[in-house]
Amino acid sequence: MSVATASALIIELSGVVKWFDPKKGYGFVTPNNGLPDVLLHTSCLQHNGYQAACEGTKITCEAVQSPKGLRCTRVLSMDEATAIRPTPTRSTTPKKTVAQVFGPERMVVKFFDQLKGFGFFQCPDEPDVFVHVSVLQRCGIDTLVEGQTMLVLYGPNEGDKHRRLVAVSVDSGRS
Repeated sequence: MSVATASALIIELSGVVKWFDPKKGYGFVTPNNGLPDVLLHTSCLQHNGYQAACEGTKITCEAVQSPKGLRCTRVLSMDEATAIRPTPTRSTTPKKTVAQVFGPERMVVKFFDQLKGFGFFQCPDEPDVFVHVSVLQRCGIDTLVEGQTMLVLYGPNEGDKHRRLVAVSVDSGRS
């Protein structure tokens, strides 16, 4: 399916994530239809509610031709059933020992300020869960987007009404 716009031809394609490096902020999709690899930038993922794309993830997206080749402009769907999960290079355990850990629970990002390096997950009928950028980094996540649903492990935060994040992962929507 193709849609003509004033400046570019948008094509819809399906394929598999060839590789994606969150530190570099981009990766490539190998289309199923034999077209050349498509650039997948982290800003495109984040704009569509995703943080990263693991190798082997099935993806349907819209792409346009750029001077350097095809580039993804919109992610329509991602299926991580065939994804190859990277082995964590950093410890995903908290620096402080938490006596009691709750979760994993699906929670929605209330807000996250990248410049300040913290935010909160909204928890109905319970105190919000505080999240610091250092915990996100240990879990391989660069930032959070308001309204995004994540799987959260949390514990008490001594001397504060809020609870504190222990670990977080992308909610794939599977139960």
